[in-house]
Amino acid sequence: MVLFVILEELTFREFFLREIRKTKSELFSIIIVSVFFSLSHLNTDSGLLPVFIGSLIISRLYLKSNSILNAILLHFLINISNFFIYLLFANFPELNFVY
Repeated sequence: MVLFVILEELTFREFFLREIRKTKSELFSIIIVSVFFSLSHLNTDSGLLPVFIGSLIISRLYLKSNSILNAILLHFLINISNFFIYLLFANFPELNFVY
């Protein structure tokens, strides 16, 4: 999980976002990268909208802090939180009141 987070952040934030940001506005750059980041997660159970919103937040953090480490840490925290929520609902289905 850690390796994928690092690779995704280096690809989407450090490379694509940084390159698009050179010629486009911050908002446009963040939205474009977040769309592609979301599309890259089509094969997961995360859902496009939550991934898109998470990417918007991580992208903004990355640009404001100018630190890929911050983006990696936040991305990892989101993923690990989702993993523990999944485990909780898998082991205690009565807690899953959403479905």
